[in-house]
Amino acid sequence: MKINKKLKIPTPQQVFTKISGNTTRPYEIIGKGAIPLAPSDFVQGQVPSQPIPPDPVVVAGPTGPIGFQGSQGPAGSGDGSGGVTGATGPQGLPGAQGAVGPIGPAGVPGNQGPEGPTGFQGVQGFQGSGTIEALSDGTTTIAGGQTLSIIGSTGISVSLKLQSGIPTYDVGEIGWQRGGELFPQTLGGIVAGSSFDQGTSINTILETLLFPYQEVSFSAFSIGIAGSPFEVGQTAGNSSANATWSTSGPTSNWVPGSINISANQSIGNLASGLNYNSSPYSISHGAYRYETRTNLTFTITGQQVQGNNPSRSQTLSWNYRYYAGKTAEGFTGLDLESQGFASTTNRTSPINWQITFSGSDNKAYFIIPNPDYSGTLKFTDTGTNLEFPFNSPKALTHTNVHGTEVSYSIYESFNNFSGTRTIKVEQV
Repeated sequence: MKINKKLKIPTPQQVFTKISGNTTRPYEIIGKGAIPLAPSDFVQGQVPSQPIPPDPVVVAGPTGPIGFQGSQGPAGSGDGSGGVTGATGPQGLPGAQGAVGPIGPAGVPGNQGPEGPTGFQGVQGFQGSGTIEALSDGTTTIAGGQTLSIIGSTGISVSLKLQSGIPTYDVGEIGWQRGGELFPQTLGGIVAGSSFDQGTSINTILETLLFPYQEVSFSAFSIGIAGSPFEVGQTAGNSSANATWSTSGPTSNWVPGSINISANQSIGNLASGLNYNSSPYSISHGAYRYETRTNLTFTITGQQVQGNNPSRSQTLSWNYRYYAGKTAEGFTGLDLESQGFASTTNRTSPINWQITFSGSDNKAYFIIPNPDYSGTLKFTDTGTNLEFPFNSPKALTHTNVHGTEVSYSIYESFNNFSGTRTIKVEQV
């Protein structure tokens, strides 16, 4: 049935809500017997004149298929920052170190940097005096293969050569040019009165001037034979002994193999060709025996690179024995060795020999070898500084324990005396 009268259209709440007043559940106008209404039957704000039928019996039909998914709605406005941050988890164990990778290829060399600024010009040197010689083919120009030499009085020579168009320079020295001229005074290591040979190098001259030569020497020497001084007739040597020595000065200044050892008294050379450090050196000696006063001198010599050759000596002596003591008046020298007199081989002259006598009331005796003096002797009491009287000497020929006869003079005091007296022998 068509309704022509315009109806007042109810509000959506009025149309879609149950008559019972339930305003919460939408009203379903689906059911049998319902009268469909066209949209044109409604006027907003008016209720249709046709009564709305009562609720129909509702029988739900089977569920229809799922419809297509609708499009996604717009994103929410929140950024999710309001949530609480979760607790930090425990740190994991460190992983094993990986193997070292291969060395990469060398990089490409960088570009050369810009050239630095030119340095300051050096101070100009002193101008030398001398001559300039141009060896050319008749001109003063330097052509290929020619040489320009500059030789000055400073001892320096400079040569410029052109070889195949390439210049080369030679700088040398011609050395000392005042050979034979003596230095008037000592200057550094240059000794007055010395000179340099012609052509001596500048380096040698400077070293001599600034670092004087240090000479070497022997600081000690022993032939290795003990017991000197010996009594005349006594035998020494007759065996092997080690000669020893020590040196001073730079060892490099010794000439290698220049050390020799020799002796006088017709013995001659005992060792040769030794070095400064060959000590100790064993030498085989013959029998040395002398029946008169004798000095046997052993000498070690060496050579050094400059200066005088060093040497050092040791002397073995054979001397006469001197006797002095107190005994009864009238002693003639019999059994001289058994008298208990003081004796010595350390003297070579009786002059200034003094003896302190003590003991019982006896005579004092001086027994002096005749070969060691000549002239007249006198005797002085050193306590009073007065002459102490002695009788005229008596001759004695004595054979010593080594079988050698020696001529002596026996001097006997004029008086007996006791107590202590020091008497000195003097030359008249």
